[in-house]
This record gives sequence, C-alpha cells and structure tokens, in this order.
Amino acid sequence: FWSYNRCSFTTPDPPDFKELSFRSLDFFKADYDSISNKIKSVDWDALWEASEPEVFPELFTQTVHQICVIYCPKKIPPKNKQASLVRIPSRMKRKLQKELRD
Repeated sequence: FWSYNRCSFTTPDPPDFKELSFRSLDFFKADYDSISNKIKSVDWDALWEASEPEVFPELFTQTVHQICVIYCPKKIPPKNKQASLVRIPSRMKRKLQKELRD
C-alpha cells in the first residue's frame, strides 16, 4: 500500500506521535541488551499479585514503555519535508515517462 495518494502532488503530513507511545521511540537505535536485562529484573509476579487481572495488561504496557523510554532515543522529525514533496512527483513523472516510452 502507498503511504500517499499517487495521483496527488502533495503528501500528507507525517503522523503526529503521542509523547507517551511506543511509536515515538526509535527502536533502530535502541540498546536491546539493557532493555532485556531490565525486563528480566522486573518482579512480574509481584505486579500480578498487586493488581487486578483487568488492570494488569495496562500495568504491563506502562512498565515496558517506561523501560523502553530509558533505553530508546526518541524519533527525530524529518528535516527537509519540502524536498520530499518535490522528489515524489519527480519520481512519478520519470516512471510515467518511462512507461510511455515502452
């Protein structure tokens, strides 16, 4: 699937990531060894016993998110959005010209 409308020469703005979401973190640059060690050190049984079963999934998600925030940098917004707005139509134009020649 395309992330933009191929018939339009404008692309939508990139998604606005919420501050407290996993999508705002750059997992390509994460320290996975530290994340793994920290997750192993959490006493999950104590968290399970201290919370209601309906609340535990939220508590689990928040705990893992807090760990990831420590060891993952935040994503950086794109620097030059205008260049990508020009590049996409240019690519489409070259592709269509090539198809017309063939």
